[in-house]
Amino acid sequence: MPIVDAGFAKRSDYDSYNSGTEKDIWIKAPEKNESAVGQVWPGDAVFPDFFKNETMAWFSDQLDTFWSTIQFDGLWMDMNEVANFCTGSCYDD
Repeated sequence: MPIVDAGFAKRSDYDSYNSGTEKDIWIKAPEKNESAVGQVWPGDAVFPDFFKNETMAWFSDQLDTFWSTIQFDGLWMDMNEVANFCTGSCYDD
């Protein structure tokens, strides 16, 4: 059973980050209309906004892609509260 965190690495070479950015599903920083950047295990991270209708379909597609690589019967959704090693957004700019 794989462990998955709610924070997605903010890396331009990461397909999940790029597709989430394309679909505009990340939680936004309240002071501006940009993705809120936090810090979790992969370092800089963004978080899916599950209040948006399209986010659940996107997340399901991500899990399907993961499952096609490594088949699993269950999933441990870790740090889904959403955890953040910073207070609020990690960067002012």
